[in-house]
Amino acid sequence: MAGGKLIVTSSEGKAFFLKPQTGEMSGEISLGRPTFLPPIVADKVAYFLLEDGTLVAYE
Repeated sequence: MAGGKLIVTSSEGKAFFLKPQTGEMSGEISLGRPTFLPPIVADKVAYFLLEDGTLVAYE
């Protein structure tokens, strides 16, 4: 969780931001490539490690 939102990644190269109380989706981003690991969040930045080894930061 980050900023009160649950972050879920997909093998289709997307990350979804959900409200934990309701499960309602509050946002979505395209990462460009699949990812199979949850993001690491530090200092209000979510870091996603993609399938090809690319590291993507989302603020």
